Amino acid sequence: MKLNRRNFLLVSTAGAAGGAVGSMFSPLSWKLMDDSSIWTQNWPWTPVPADGEVSFEETTCTLCPGGCRVKVRKVDERPIKLEGVEGGPVNDGGICILGLTALQLLFGPARVHTPMKRAGKRGEGKWVEITWEEAISEVSGKLAEIRETGRAQDLGCIAGGGKGVINALFSRFMEAYGSPNFYWQATAWDCYEENILRTLGLNGTAGFDLENADYILSFGAGLLDGWGSPVHVFQAHSKWRENHDGHATLVQIDAQLSNTAAKADKWLPIVPGTEGAVAMAMAHVIISKNLYNRGYVNWNTTGFRDFYRTVESEYAPAKVVKIACPVDNKEYQKKWLEELESRAIAFAKADKPLAVAGKGNGDRPVSQAELNAVQALNALVGAINRKEGGMVVLPDEPKYPWKPVVMDAEARSYKPSLVSVRGRSKYGHSNLVSVLPQALNSSHEGLKVLLLAGSNPLYTLADTEKTAEALQKVEYIVSFSSQFNDTTAYADIILPDHIFLESTVDAPTPPGFAKPVYGLAEPVIKPVYKTKAMGDSIIEIAKAMGGTIAQSFPWADSAEAIEQALGGKWPLLKRGGVYVNEDFTPETEGVRFRFFARSGMESRISIQGKAEQYPLIATPVDCIRLATGALADTPFMVKTVSDKKLKHKELVVQVNAMTAQQYGFKEGSEAVLETPVAKAKVRVHCSEEIAPGLVGVPRGLGHIAHDEFVGGKGTNYNTLISPVQDPATGFDVAWGIRAKLT
Repeated sequence: MKLNRRNFLLVSTAGAAGGAVGSMFSPLSWKLMDDSSIWTQNWPWTPVPADGEVSFEETTCTLCPGGCRVKVRKVDERPIKLEGVEGGPVNDGGICILGLTALQLLFGPARVHTPMKRAGKRGEGKWVEITWEEAISEVSGKLAEIRETGRAQDLGCIAGGGKGVINALFSRFMEAYGSPNFYWQATAWDCYEENILRTLGLNGTAGFDLENADYILSFGAGLLDGWGSPVHVFQAHSKWRENHDGHATLVQIDAQLSNTAAKADKWLPIVPGTEGAVAMAMAHVIISKNLYNRGYVNWNTTGFRDFYRTVESEYAPAKVVKIACPVDNKEYQKKWLEELESRAIAFAKADKPLAVAGKGNGDRPVSQAELNAVQALNALVGAINRKEGGMVVLPDEPKYPWKPVVMDAEARSYKPSLVSVRGRSKYGHSNLVSVLPQALNSSHEGLKVLLLAGSNPLYTLADTEKTAEALQKVEYIVSFSSQFNDTTAYADIILPDHIFLESTVDAPTPPGFAKPVYGLAEPVIKPVYKTKAMGDSIIEIAKAMGGTIAQSFPWADSAEAIEQALGGKWPLLKRGGVYVNEDFTPETEGVRFRFFARSGMESRISIQGKAEQYPLIATPVDCIRLATGALADTPFMVKTVSDKKLKHKELVVQVNAMTAQQYGFKEGSEAVLETPVAKAKVRVHCSEEIAPGLVGVPRGLGHIAHDEFVGGKGTNYNTLISPVQDPATGFDVAWGIRAKLT
């Protein structure tokens, strides 16, 4: 079905199948993998194992937070293949393309083999090898010098996240050192934690029982584009049909026909940034037709009366259509309204309805106002902490049973964080790293030393130029990366980490998983190069510094710290590699959901740029074949990326056919995409799968300082945008930026 002004609307699975269905479920990606194996037999870095004894060992993959159990096939102790473990609680035999090609991270040309010290200017890529003894001595000496001046706050650290023992070790180091400047980059899951605290008064994370839900409204969440634990969600998609005799329904509410929208039963296209308003309009339909769960609302919520008055007066679908419908055409808008109302009614009448929010693959924050609106839908149908098919709150992991940090006078003295925002966060300032570049660029003091522990801020933070400017102001940067990446190019020293096949690492409950589950990665091979577990490195640095900092790290290595941290889980993890709390039931006693009256239209986050100068809007496009975090694609993964996203080394942007015609572009035309922040050379792909006036920009491309197989391909979306703060939390919730094509 061709999508035009009249029928650019709600595509059924059958209608979309010809265009997008099959991108993951067809044999295409696996055929390309096979081809890649043939094409790359002569790559000098690809190991060719000799014949020998075949063995298998299991571990937990930690390349993303998904927590999949994997089996490593070895020939004479050399790993040659990874596959999913059947019966694994998260992935049950499945494996994603990143896990499948993980051995390229072990042997690939981007791997850092030994500690390295910068020998040229930042960004030149000139390094000399040093020993581990020299590296630990230099870093600990530098940190000791700063601390002796009485300015412990001159040390900063950007971690890979806020969960897990390794991140906790770096946080502990910062506390013992006396610096408040410990940060990580917030995701949609941090936003859910904030929302759970604000609406339910609970400290916990969000889990979604997708397998047992029978009607799912997805507000921009790329469920089949890498969201949550990707393999688990793909398997849940298959189970919807099995569990409900073919009657489970997925409705994708999104600005583009993503992989998720293409595989959904219905797609409701919207103007990006209006997800909250659309959710409120659906709430209007449900309440006005008296379809909400009165028992749950009366006994388990507060604020419903004010919420109802606001919805009734401000969020009638006839009002919302004016800002949320992507086509300015009366006939089209009439059909759009009919579809919105019918989907809201079907959602309310379903046995186990569930609403989900999120931007793409979930590694980007969502505004609290948008979450308030979507969670209100879950409250109206009684889906919050429902036993089956609902959104459940998993309690935070208890604090690790370590002895308290030993603190001297310098550590005890108050020092303000380098970043500050209007909003408030459950974790204070820690997950506000998006604000750090601005703080460094505007501060006269800044940071003298920055530790990068599993992070790649020059790639993952918005406005790459400003981030680079901020990094240049830091006197000394220490990277713990296992790979040469965008930010290691700015480092002064690299203390290379193991990858998960060589190391002991814990894997907390994957994002979105509906039960508490904990995994353990243990070494299945000996280290290939002169690398060291990141947790071991920070423990050795602490011991080298002596005094109270050394006393705060009594463990011989990070494996011992993990064992002590996990307490009673440790014996279970050592036996089976994974622990699942099958007896978990969500807390419901005395828990009441708080409706927020102001949640939708007035909360649409403004983006940078003026429409007169930049008439289009550039929005990100996520794809499971493109890694968007600190870690780049493997060389084999790049081979599977569609030429509708990457043509040779050129970024391909998606533009509605009407928009392309309006600006004089044809399929494959060369163009310059310009935003208020930067410009990029691109090629145009004319498509009916994106709303008019939008430019879809793939995320996960444009890496620098990598090998020839991954680096220099396309443009990093973050170079084109700037951060926009959520007034409630301070998180960067930019959903796009004004742009023009010339």
